[in-house]
Amino acid sequence: MRAVVAAVDCPVTMKMRLGWNENQLVYAEVAKRAQDAGVRAVTLHARTAKQFYKGNADWEHIARLKRSVDIPVIGNGDLDDPHRTIERMRESGVDGVMLGRATLGNPWLISQIRDLMEGRPARPLPDAADRLRFCLVHYRTMLEELGEAHAVPQMRKHVALYLKGIAGAAALRERLMRLDRSADAIALIEATIAKLESAPVAA
Repeated sequence: MRAVVAAVDCPVTMKMRLGWNENQLVYAEVAKRAQDAGVRAVTLHARTAKQFYKGNADWEHIARLKRSVDIPVIGNGDLDDPHRTIERMRESGVDGVMLGRATLGNPWLISQIRDLMEGRPARPLPDAADRLRFCLVHYRTMLEELGEAHAVPQMRKHVALYLKGIAGAAALRERLMRLDRSADAIALIEATIAKLESAPVAA
């Protein structure tokens, strides 16, 4: 850590987990060493390495870390709801949060959390058709950045997440997984948008 801090002009931050397993929770010791080495902030994902993404993130450990060091602490883990995120920030006293998997298929979560942070009600999610329109923007950006061969397989998982909660999503995901051309995938998304917009509004 000292070597990295000494080698660069920008602030160095660090992200870590609680430890390897429940019997080796080394996060507080590692954070203190990082602080002493000149690391400017630390992010803690409140699971062990052995847990991977199973079980629940234990935010009590994040609160303990905040009390243990003087540098900013950023909390991470299970932040999939804007109100719960604000609650965890207040309870733990963290300086910020890091969002991860919860933003996949739902980038609007970021704006909802910011609304609450700034004292406004969280904006509602876009309707299904608008979510899929944004999905198309995402898809075309990935094609431009990565090219067809890399973008198509990567976007399968992203489109599947944008489809979450939409009627017939399981069948649409199954069709999507068999498509190897971006044009076919985009056509399927566009057809789904048209179908959503033509559906009668419930009374």
